[in-house]
Amino acid sequence: MMTGLPFWTGQIIYDVLVSLILLQFGALGVVAARIPHFFARLLSAVFYGRERVFLVRMPRYIGRRLFVLIGRIQSMLLLSISCYLVLDDEGQLMTLGLWESLFFLALLFLFFCFFFWLWRLFYALWGYLFSDYDTRRLWRGSYTLLEWLWGIALFPVAVIYLYAPQLSWFMYLLPVIFVLWRLIIIIKTLRPLPVKKIGFFHVSLYLCAHEILPLVYMMALLEWSVNNKEIMAIWQ
Repeated sequence: MMTGLPFWTGQIIYDVLVSLILLQFGALGVVAARIPHFFARLLSAVFYGRERVFLVRMPRYIGRRLFVLIGRIQSMLLLSISCYLVLDDEGQLMTLGLWESLFFLALLFLFFCFFFWLWRLFYALWGYLFSDYDTRRLWRGSYTLLEWLWGIALFPVAVIYLYAPQLSWFMYLLPVIFVLWRLIIIIKTLRPLPVKKIGFFHVSLYLCAHEILPLVYMMALLEWSVNNKEIMAIWQ
């Protein structure tokens, strides 16, 4: 009996996904090489409240806008890849060819970019109404560092989804990491509220308007787009 590598109709798109992951890993390596002790400084800034120190020293090694751009693209692309792999493992994308798969992956990426941009816009509006300029500026920097941390955490998630899709309990990694990321953002955002004397009503409004509802809308839209036969027919 002959044995060998199994025939895999999705091999080409999976090779593309591996290349994208390696490209993002290379970008992470460049940033880590430019900023001394990058990972230690990032963790210290996030968990020990040293964001201001990190953000002041960071421009010595890499441009601020470039740092933000790389971290944002990394997190959105790895999130798109992870979601694509989950949908493919559930059999939702088996009929797609290479170009249809790339188009769907690009749409996922653009959707997440727009969704999280809109989420940041809501935060900016809320901060403009209830906080001062220095607080908003520090929050934006802190959010950038949290995006980097979230993106780094997505590397093992994407690799596990790529090479071990049969381990179904690993599917909970992405939502668990996502919830932890949002909880840290909530804690970072709520920290100055007692100083600003913002009441319980505003805190409740913040939690509902800026965390729960956007997530519900995102999940509903993704589920509708995947399960809608007319939408899926476009990919084919």
